[in-house]
Amino acid sequence: WWVDHDVIAIDAATGSGERVIVSDRDWMDYRTGQEFGPGQVSPRGDLVLFRSYRNGWINWWVAPMDGGEPRPLAPEAADQSSQKPFRGYARWSPDGGSVAYTSNLKGNQVLRVASVDDGSVQTVFAPEMGIVANPAWSPDGSQIAFTYDTPRHVPDLFVVNVARGDTVRLTHSLPDPSLPDALFVPERVSYTNDGLTMHSYLFRPAEPPPPGGYPAIVWVHGGPSSQFEDGWRRLWEIHYFVKHGYAVLAPNIRGSSGFGLEHEHANNGCWARCDLADVVAGAEYLGTWPDMNGARIAVTGVSYGAYLSFAASPFAPDVFRAAVPARQGYANRIRLVESESALANINRYQYELG
Repeated sequence: WWVDHDVIAIDAATGSGERVIVSDRDWMDYRTGQEFGPGQVSPRGDLVLFRSYRNGWINWWVAPMDGGEPRPLAPEAADQSSQKPFRGYARWSPDGGSVAYTSNLKGNQVLRVASVDDGSVQTVFAPEMGIVANPAWSPDGSQIAFTYDTPRHVPDLFVVNVARGDTVRLTHSLPDPSLPDALFVPERVSYTNDGLTMHSYLFRPAEPPPPGGYPAIVWVHGGPSSQFEDGWRRLWEIHYFVKHGYAVLAPNIRGSSGFGLEHEHANNGCWARCDLADVVAGAEYLGTWPDMNGARIAVTGVSYGAYLSFAASPFAPDVFRAAVPARQGYANRIRLVESESALANINRYQYELG
């Protein structure tokens, strides 16, 4: 479900004996259960591993298979593993004594291994910038394979020796090794609005600014429960505009995931008002930089980012020189609800007809 989740055991031979191992409530799973993910049973058969928001951060928890209270595996004030299911979940070691997972440190994801028995944590691979994902143990438990990408490197496959920390790169996915040099490494910056901190990425062109400073774009992500992070996927389009002379700010405004439940819930009940104020504050922040042209700032984004770009035209008309809602955006929430309801009725009718 979107909000409530259960881990259920069923007898594999008979398909009967359904019982709930553990329940999780009040986590708005934007991908209808994919972020919560599958419950993973330990090779020892005694515990199930699952994700939960119950301590204010998305952490890994374990629950006894025969019932009982769950406990956090390695609690921390950071989301563990990515919000995106295609980035992979945590993985049990072959002997069931450890779990490999990633920690999201304000967009930088590092690889960790936690002991199930004593809760001790080892950081196995921690790049200065980038995303570690998709951990997978070798059969003997001595190595972990993983993918690693950055804002200017697509994901490649690496393997690390858990005991020694030695890391070997296995693949080189870019066909032209000179391509990363043509792309840009953003600065990690932050600004505040309404008592909240917006952890952001700032891209600058390589050329000196023109008279008056760089024209700039505030680039808003979709969701709103999503996040700009250190990886390739959400930032790759920005390089095109930086190459053509624009500075780009990619902020994690209120409503973004990856910064705790309080930050993610901070725009509940005030869509296109309080979060748009964070976008406006981002434009004002750009204007404080001496190499930026505060009078030439645009706003754009995809999906919910497009929604806020639509909202900027009537609700912040003097802030942006241009507002460009991109794909999957919507401007009329009433029509959106009506169309979604109509689609649901069509699907139900087709189902009833078989």
